[in-house]
Amino acid sequence: MHVDVIVNAANTSLDSSTGGLTKAVADAGGPSIQAECARIIGKRGRLLEGQAVATGAGNLPCKLIVHAVAPTWYGSGYGQSIALDDKRKEVLLLTDVVRNSLKIAEKMGHTSIAIPAIGAGGNRFPLDLCVKTILEAVDSYCRTNKPKSLMEIRIVDNADTTCQKFQNGLVEQYGYGSVVITNDERSTDDWQMAPSHSDGDMEEDRTTGAGAQSTKNPYVMKTAEGKSVTLIKGSIAKQKVDVIVNTTQPSLDLNTGAVSKAILKVAGQQLQQEVNIQKTEVSTNEGDILVTTATGSLKCKKVFHVLCCQWDSGGKAEKLLKSVMQGCFDKADKSGMQSIAFPAIGTGGLNFPKDVTAKIMYDEAKNYSAANPQSQLTDIKFVVYDQDHETITAFEDVITKLTGVQLRKRHHRRPPTKQHGASMTGSRKKGYSSSPLQSSQYSLTTSAVQQSSTAGIGKNYLLT
Repeated sequence: MHVDVIVNAANTSLDSSTGGLTKAVADAGGPSIQAECARIIGKRGRLLEGQAVATGAGNLPCKLIVHAVAPTWYGSGYGQSIALDDKRKEVLLLTDVVRNSLKIAEKMGHTSIAIPAIGAGGNRFPLDLCVKTILEAVDSYCRTNKPKSLMEIRIVDNADTTCQKFQNGLVEQYGYGSVVITNDERSTDDWQMAPSHSDGDMEEDRTTGAGAQSTKNPYVMKTAEGKSVTLIKGSIAKQKVDVIVNTTQPSLDLNTGAVSKAILKVAGQQLQQEVNIQKTEVSTNEGDILVTTATGSLKCKKVFHVLCCQWDSGGKAEKLLKSVMQGCFDKADKSGMQSIAFPAIGTGGLNFPKDVTAKIMYDEAKNYSAANPQSQLTDIKFVVYDQDHETITAFEDVITKLTGVQLRKRHHRRPPTKQHGASMTGSRKKGYSSSPLQSSQYSLTTSAVQQSSTAGIGKNYLLT
């Protein structure tokens, strides 16, 4: 994770020998940090709860350390359920410490900051109330102060439970439609989920009636290299892309199979005629890809006909699916295509397990993106017939595993708020670090009020 400012959950004496995050920061940053802290205490005395001061970063990969003193929870309800609207002294002090940390970063012209879940550990702050207070403090600060330099705020913690609490808090406050999966370390295992307004085309086919656009969240994810992968519920033949992928069998009879029939109906018989001509000139074995340009009324430039096989239990079908996915990506890129739409390959009459197909398709999109970061093919769509609920569920389950977000439950949530243009983002990191501050983090990224705000959630490492 690369940020300008790291917030250290400090004690009133700025003593790093007490352990926890404070000691980890001092150990990783070197003796200069503790020496500067000692000079500050010598000059002004102990800090008060809610206050924050800044020092240099020492050996840490950032520009500044903000030492923030969170309040200790003395409420009689420690360890019990606490009313989340409780504005007792500790809540006000925690709000102050978050706002003071942000003020220091903004005043010194920094653009990004990482804040741990201060107060939730040794300070005994009730976790739910701590999470709610921190998120509200960040939101309030951005709405009130309209920061000019500070564009990115990340909230981090070393406990998966706390991470999940932050994710739930973001979703509750902003709605699933604004949750975005970020990728701080650019690992190819990570995905980014884009906000609902990022890809207007994806909703064009998700209608409840003629011309009625769905207001549900479009499932748009991004690879580490920035290529979008969108799940669409609708008809493959209605997609507006450079390439539409058709699944068929070596006979190349486009009147066979639901996907082929749908494409042929829109393209017209000229598509079948071109296929008939080409199959006499090129190989038509399982795994081959036939390219045609007679697209008729299809809103595409080319149709890639993938010659698939029946599912088998020996692994041949899985290998073939991976191969044709990569083949389609390669052909599209070499042809200068920028967008491509795939059906749920093999999940119909070819009897591919729906969960296997969904996982392979996302994996292969990620693998292609990682191996070809400069490819001009940047827009990948997976299109599942909107009445095929089992296949839709399989694809949604893959997204849930990648993001931790229960997408099918989002229909019961309220729509995302439009407050100060905010959108919430989240990420799940996979990786290992020798850093003493290896941690599971949920990161919140918030832009200035007048710009589009984002927030992120993820596993990554604070001091790498």
